[in-house]
Amino acid sequence: MTAEERRSYEMEADFRIMSAGELCDIGYAYDTGTEGKPQDKERAIQYYLKAAEMGNVYAQFNAGYCYYFGNGTEQDISQSEIWFLEAAKQQHDAAYYLLALIYLCAYQEEEDEEDEPDYDRAIYWCERAASVETCDTISAKKKLLEIYSDDESNYYDGEKAMYWLNTLARNGDEEAIEKLGSNGEDYPSETWVQFAEQYNTDKKKNKDPEKVTYWYHKAALAGDVKSMCIFANRLMENEDADEIDLKEAFYWHKTAAEEVFEHSQFQLIHMYKDGIGVEKNREEALYWTKKAFDEKVTDDASKVTVDPALEYNVKRMKIISNNYAKLVSEVNNFSKGSYDVDFDMDPAELLYQAACFWFYDQENYSMALECAEIAAMRRNTNAGHLAALCYVRTSPEFASKNSKLASWWMSYASNNGVKDAIDFRKRFPALFTNDNLMDRELMAKLSNEYYDQDDYIRRCYWSSVLSKKEGYESFAFSAGKCQYHGEGTWKNQKDYQMALDFFVKSLADTPDSSAHYIAEIYLTGGYGMERNLKEAVNWYKKAISAYKMYGKEVSSNLYTDLAHACMKLGKESDALDYYKKAEKLALINSQVIVTEETDEDGNVRVTRRMYS
Repeated sequence: MTAEERRSYEMEADFRIMSAGELCDIGYAYDTGTEGKPQDKERAIQYYLKAAEMGNVYAQFNAGYCYYFGNGTEQDISQSEIWFLEAAKQQHDAAYYLLALIYLCAYQEEEDEEDEPDYDRAIYWCERAASVETCDTISAKKKLLEIYSDDESNYYDGEKAMYWLNTLARNGDEEAIEKLGSNGEDYPSETWVQFAEQYNTDKKKNKDPEKVTYWYHKAALAGDVKSMCIFANRLMENEDADEIDLKEAFYWHKTAAEEVFEHSQFQLIHMYKDGIGVEKNREEALYWTKKAFDEKVTDDASKVTVDPALEYNVKRMKIISNNYAKLVSEVNNFSKGSYDVDFDMDPAELLYQAACFWFYDQENYSMALECAEIAAMRRNTNAGHLAALCYVRTSPEFASKNSKLASWWMSYASNNGVKDAIDFRKRFPALFTNDNLMDRELMAKLSNEYYDQDDYIRRCYWSSVLSKKEGYESFAFSAGKCQYHGEGTWKNQKDYQMALDFFVKSLADTPDSSAHYIAEIYLTGGYGMERNLKEAVNWYKKAISAYKMYGKEVSSNLYTDLAHACMKLGKESDALDYYKKAEKLALINSQVIVTEETDEDGNVRVTRRMYS
């Protein structure tokens, strides 16, 4: 049998026994040269077409894509249109924009009189693409803007063109924002706020503080009270702020305060008391204190000795202390993986605010540390600074465990730009000498201590940190188990992708158990991982070999899972062999039932039951 004949025979066999989804996956493997397959685009489209004919939406899209770009076949726009339409019928979002390009004849390199654009269909599919979130959404909106802006076209529509220009600008498209020019002056304040937010997130590569300030100023001029406060604060926080900037900040805070914006009212107290942007005026400070607290305050201005801003913070904490008390009462349970208190605020920020309450108002440093350290482990950088202060207060002895933990958290906060932490490091450099830095032995001790105490959050954190250190890869297994079981993760959420990374790292130390967990991840899928039966079979075999090599018993369930994966792959003969081994190990003539169930998130789970 020639290689070509064998290839044809294998494809025909696959077409007979495999589902549409499995055929599509194999086509993708050949298309991309992954999953152990050589890259073979001609073979890929054969699998795509077979799966597409069976109704698989992803195969329909991929077949259309191959025909559109001539991947593995000659370019055939008519065939591409057919398969894109089939995929679009099943709501495959990515097909919408490519259909629009087909009807706009965008595939033509030169003008061709035989293929005239069909603008009606193109507009229909562009609007469909613009209404969903895909990688082509912005391109679809720009294409609609282009169509409606062409004043030489029969489809010119100034109102619709302005609508799509507006939409693009709200999506942060700089070209659209620039095109707006003076037309944008009449926009509602929400528009300017949206522009500001485009440049005010670390997740965006185009973060630009100056543009943030500019757009918040525009929103303030348009009457948005919150933007008045934000713009004023940004003026005050600017290191190069001069007297004119501070006066302007005072103006905007006073304007917002008169509109009963609470934060600006308390800023006014501070500004009047310390003479920031305005002359000192204790009577005005007292007036706004009354206004903000909405309660009786002594009329004797000379008795206003407590910093009103600090008084506000204390009062605010006391008002919502019931929530904080509830939060803190759950911290121990939370550490053990059973935290289930629901608040509107980001949980890590809520823990940090709770820590502030216990540290500054109640001076209860142990409770403050309990909240702050967990928040810091949840990437709240300000909480790292507060956790360090708690450790300094509870154990100032140099080179002690707490002193080293203080240096760890203060370094974490300062490295992430927390100004107070940076200043602290400058004032107390001795705390950060080599003798007082966290060492790996202490990290290992902490991880083991928290393991014994069932403190999953701290165990998960220190195991994860330590697993990245050379010579301590064994802790990766503990970190992987935390991610796999959802122990110590935020709200007990599982993350199979992260668990997989840790288990791969721990293979050198615990090859048997690590391989077993990896196999389980590939078998069940979900929680950030796609199911991969081929990899599951591979890792189950590795786990069995490792168990045998170390003289450990191989459980019947392990063979049962391997048999199940083989059965799903269509390897019935192998599956039967493994089922027999499972029965033999169980020492009973048992029948194995394997059922699949779906959890509330739609993730496939595998439930195994054995009975005689």
